[in-house]
Amino acid sequence: MVWLTKSKFLSLSLTPNEHSSSIGLGLLRNFSMIPILILFTAMTYFGNPTSSIKDIITFSPKDASADVIKRPDGMGGYLLINTETGEQSVYRPDGMGGGILIPGSPKYDSNKEYHGRTFESLMTEGHEAYQNRAFARAEDVFRYVAQDLRPGNVDAKIWTIKSRYMEHKSEGDLAKAQELALVTAKRYSKVMPGNRYLKQLVYRLGTGCDISKFTKKAWELDRKAWVAYNNGDNKLAANFYKQSLEIDPHNTDAWEFYGSAKARQHEGPLKEKKDIKISIMQRGLVYNPTSVILIQSISETRKL
Repeated sequence: MVWLTKSKFLSLSLTPNEHSSSIGLGLLRNFSMIPILILFTAMTYFGNPTSSIKDIITFSPKDASADVIKRPDGMGGYLLINTETGEQSVYRPDGMGGGILIPGSPKYDSNKEYHGRTFESLMTEGHEAYQNRAFARAEDVFRYVAQDLRPGNVDAKIWTIKSRYMEHKSEGDLAKAQELALVTAKRYSKVMPGNRYLKQLVYRLGTGCDISKFTKKAWELDRKAWVAYNNGDNKLAANFYKQSLEIDPHNTDAWEFYGSAKARQHEGPLKEKKDIKISIMQRGLVYNPTSVILIQSISETRKL
């Protein structure tokens, strides 16, 4: 069991049989540590003789690590799931600004129902949950596939990231959605450093883009557009960008280059070229009203 207070970190490894007056006096010198001594005494006389105090750490549910998913447990506390290791614990507030963290199972309980099921059936369930806005469930299913069933599957990793993002975005907390999804995207990208889809998700989340519509197909169209654009084939580039944006209108870079490709095709004066590019980027702002990339590009284009 772990006792949590707002005092600074202290690590102990004591069993009830290791009585020490010096430790007791040390705890008493720090008034904020009295609850620890009370807990230690209770464990000594009433607890399991093999139990021990392992760590005293600072913790608050709202400050949970970005690598931890917090789920209400229905009893006033939270189930905390480490997304990297799968370990879970239960947090119980004590009403005094701290609480008790109870170590739990080394794996998600929900994993039991996934064992023995096929990749196809799990991915189908994950997509159905996502489409029905049950994002927490979708995230759990896709994560199991991505980390346990098929660690090398990129699709499951992409959908895990998107589900985590949408879980918090749907609750109105866009900043948290981007922060936590970025943590997951970076971790997966580190495991698969050469994967361009995961790299793109890291980039998009890092620049504040909405990733809810991100798909491999849209990204492949974007790449084809980029190659055509660099080869000077502006008509083909504009066509690919248009197709990509019809799938994922939150790709702000695509809106900027789509505007440039269309402007390049126009043979009129500079002002008309600028108006074409700006009008397309303004359409992009409809889907991405806070995009710094589009706002700055519009401003710079007007100065040309």
